[in-house]
Amino acid sequence: MPAVTYKDHARIYTPESWETALQAVVEEALRTGAPYELDLEMTRFDGERRWLTARGEALHDSSGRVVQLRGTVQDITERKSIEEALRESEARLRFTQDNAHVGAFEWT
Repeated sequence: MPAVTYKDHARIYTPESWETALQAVVEEALRTGAPYELDLEMTRFDGERRWLTARGEALHDSSGRVVQLRGTVQDITERKSIEEALRESEARLRFTQDNAHVGAFEWT
């Protein structure tokens, strides 16, 4: 499968990831040359949702003008799933402690 073009990004990323995150940092990178790194949620062509970390940087010509962006993406879906499971576990523990009127503490 060929690489996805920038034009296709609006179709593969969720609206939240595209409109409020990636589009803004790409425009900023093109304007200022600032690098970026952010987590994005995408919808694959088969409908499966995945999480990615996108990193990008600007390439400049000899006069310092931004002429191209290049970047990478890394699938972090498993990490996001583990983080969510940890949040849920912590919430259950907090709920149990709050309702059992017990807690944990440490003397230093």
